[in-house]
Amino acid sequence: MSAFQIYEGSRLPHITATLSDANGVFNLTGYTVEFTGRRQGGDTTIGGAAVVVSASDGTVRYEWDANDTATPGTYLCSWKVTRTSGSLPMYFPSPQTGYITVVIAELLSD
Repeated sequence: MSAFQIYEGSRLPHITATLSDANGVFNLTGYTVEFTGRRQGGDTTIGGAAVVVSASDGTVRYEWDANDTATPGTYLCSWKVTRTSGSLPMYFPSPQTGYITVVIAELLSD
């Protein structure tokens, strides 16, 4: 999987995904989703509540906050899925698949 890239300070494009596991597309009905990430080699974190675009299709979107893209670097990220009844969270992609890599590229001045 290639890295998702966005420039420092940008809020577009949003990052989207269709969540799936060994059984296929994961139905998100009754779940909340967060996008979470940490900068490699540092303690800077990004993420927050995601939008469930289609629960039955497992489709989600994260809309960047200005603070998310303020610090350039490579981030290892995942989707945190929690049943609204409060069960333990699940993470996508699976540990066997690895993280989602997000590269926030430094914006070069003119």
